[in-house]
Amino acid sequence: MKYLFAIFIIIILTNSSICQKQPKYFKILEATKQKIYPGRQEAGWTEKYSLKILPFYNSTDLIFDSLWINNKGYQVQTFQKGKRVKNNTFGANDTVYITVSEYFAGNWQHKTLPKISLPPFKYQGEGLLAYKFKSKRYYFVIEKFNKLPEIYYP
Repeated sequence: MKYLFAIFIIIILTNSSICQKQPKYFKILEATKQKIYPGRQEAGWTEKYSLKILPFYNSTDLIFDSLWINNKGYQVQTFQKGKRVKNNTFGANDTVYITVSEYFAGNWQHKTLPKISLPPFKYQGEGLLAYKFKSKRYYFVIEKFNKLPEIYYP
């Protein structure tokens, strides 16, 4: 019985360090989603997801590499506004961004997605951000993306 209790405690401690409710290496300043419609209906639409992040460490220690949105996976890189280079290079306390766009084809039902594997585990929320801190893998669940007003292009 003691062994079962010890194994249970080890599993709980291990899982709590892998999937954090509040990350200690960065802060999510903003998580948004926005639908963008081009001028013609047959052109489809895009749904853009954005994360604005304040890392507490530089990019040699902290690397963001994957994002799952509603169980669809994407490889990601960070960038800083004005630099337009997605190279995962940043310093501590720099504001960095991650964006992912999902395109919905013109028949309004067919989806084409750049997928990676399924998420490593089931999660409760709209997104799951995978990152490494000093080569150790961690996950952060994004409970909700705030919805921005839709954009309609003429």
